[in-house]
Amino acid sequence: VGGAGDSLCFPGHTGVRCEVCELPSQHFDRRHLKCTDCPTAAALLREHAWVFVVLLAVGLARLAHRLSGRLKSLSRWFFVCALPKIGLVGKLKIFLSFYQVFDTLEPVYGVDVAVPGYRQFLETVRLLAFEWVFDPELLHSTCLGPIGTRMATWILWPFALAVAWILCAVAIPALYHGYRAAADLEEQRAAVASTCVLRASVIIAYACLPTVAKNVFNAKQCESFRLDDELGETQSYLRADWRIECGSAEYEALQPLFWAGFLLWPVGVPLCFLSLLLAARRCIVSRRQSRLAEALRFLWGEYQPRQYWWECLDTMRKLCLACYMLFVQTEDGSTKLLRLYLATLGTTMYLSVLCFAQPFARVDDFQLAVGANLVLASTFLSGIAIKICTDAGGASVASEECAAYFGIDSAEDITTVAIVLGGAMLAVLSLVVTWRIVASARDPTIRLVFSGREPILELPKGCSFHGFLSHVWGTGQDQAHTIVRQLQLLMPGVRIW
Repeated sequence: VGGAGDSLCFPGHTGVRCEVCELPSQHFDRRHLKCTDCPTAAALLREHAWVFVVLLAVGLARLAHRLSGRLKSLSRWFFVCALPKIGLVGKLKIFLSFYQVFDTLEPVYGVDVAVPGYRQFLETVRLLAFEWVFDPELLHSTCLGPIGTRMATWILWPFALAVAWILCAVAIPALYHGYRAAADLEEQRAAVASTCVLRASVIIAYACLPTVAKNVFNAKQCESFRLDDELGETQSYLRADWRIECGSAEYEALQPLFWAGFLLWPVGVPLCFLSLLLAARRCIVSRRQSRLAEALRFLWGEYQPRQYWWECLDTMRKLCLACYMLFVQTEDGSTKLLRLYLATLGTTMYLSVLCFAQPFARVDDFQLAVGANLVLASTFLSGIAIKICTDAGGASVASEECAAYFGIDSAEDITTVAIVLGGAMLAVLSLVVTWRIVASARDPTIRLVFSGREPILELPKGCSFHGFLSHVWGTGQDQAHTIVRQLQLLMPGVRIW
């Protein structure tokens, strides 16, 4: 677009969408919509150096945690008492899941939003949803070489991040203690290290799963273009590389790599989560302490004991909306309404099941999850209206036609509603977290005299309750239940028989 003479593309650009750079040393920058020079290794290191600083800080924090008994007590109180009381982890997971699906409106469902500022809004969403860590697009993946090399990078990048995290979190304290000290307590330290490794792997796999799965599906995502209006001839090209025709030998060569990534991430990770949760189900249901259950707390900590598996169901929901939907009308599904219709129907059904099951242990998490899915369903409905009010080229149709369907002048009005809904989710999350922090600070609780903090109520292995309240069965049941409920208000999480 913007070419001179017989050229349809701006100089230096080629391909059916003018998004292929003629020079191999350049990549197409989607943020500026033009070809720019590939960054050097030093530039990439400077751009993402703060990621490694964060990883180093994690390792240094663990080292300080072991050096200082007071810091150890403070950090244990923060992670065991303060965070569960606020419920921040569950709220962040709901927020992350919402925006990981919200970000698929354009690439998966073909909702072309041409409102000024929407691109900047999406960049902010990806930053808040931590996709800057896991999405190689921000690492200028087109500079890595052909599409096969890029797909291998998309599949293996989270493993490199997990290894870096584990090295910083485990190796630094191990170097401090030394080989001899580690040999004296080899079995105990190995168990602690394995718990840390499993916990880090679960968190990274959960956070990057939708993004990596979307990148894996780039080997299947095609877009068709009409070659002859009279004969109806079309040609499909791979969206990840507009030089490759779908169905060609180069396209077929990518399919083994796609199926390997598909089995490893969209299929393997949820099955791995479910297998681990089933292995620890007895300890999770009875709330008994075990290393496996503790390492998997990120997956089950926000749900009712009997519904510890709900995170696997929610993960499959995200994958269906963000990835599996690409199997529907592979070549031209993004130009039609079927995907949006199925997404709206699926989100509504999930919302009904969520309201019926009520799997969350906290009421505010349940309300936030219901609101997030309701906003998501409304966004998909808005996407249907946007596609009806835009033509095949992404431009708004005549205001008369859009007004005849919806009573509005153009698609921009509906797009504004979709953006407002997406921003409202962030605002609601901020308000809920602030409210919980203020409320938890004002709640009267029992605190320890020597530390001034709430007691840690983790149960050791083999124990199911913190105490037993003896009473006369015939006349003291109501009084005993009242005492237990009052103790649970003063000590959240206490279990009394």
